[in-house]
Amino acid sequence: MRRQPRLQVLTIGYEGALLQDFLETLSAARVSRLLDVRELPISRRKGFSKTALTVALADVRIAYQHERGLGSPRHIRHRLRDDGDFQRYFTDFREYLSTQRLLLDDL
Repeated sequence: MRRQPRLQVLTIGYEGALLQDFLETLSAARVSRLLDVRELPISRRKGFSKTALTVALADVRIAYQHERGLGSPRHIRHRLRDDGDFQRYFTDFREYLSTQRLLLDDL
């Protein structure tokens, strides 16, 4: 029986980054798929909205997948903004992710 390769998950943000630098960082890390977990995959930063990012990633042979269900829900993000309690945020987010088993299993 053949074993599936272990999935390695890395995180990255793009605030303040230029698109070219972002793509080079992903390529250097040998990323094969970018999983976008933003609630709304839009951006005021040139090149970081869903369609433009999908095209730019394809040019460097990186697949794009949007799964908003794997991002932090609004009520959890807003509670963090209001109380600054990161411990509570991560506890709540882990609990939320445990309800997203089907999405996680499909990765």
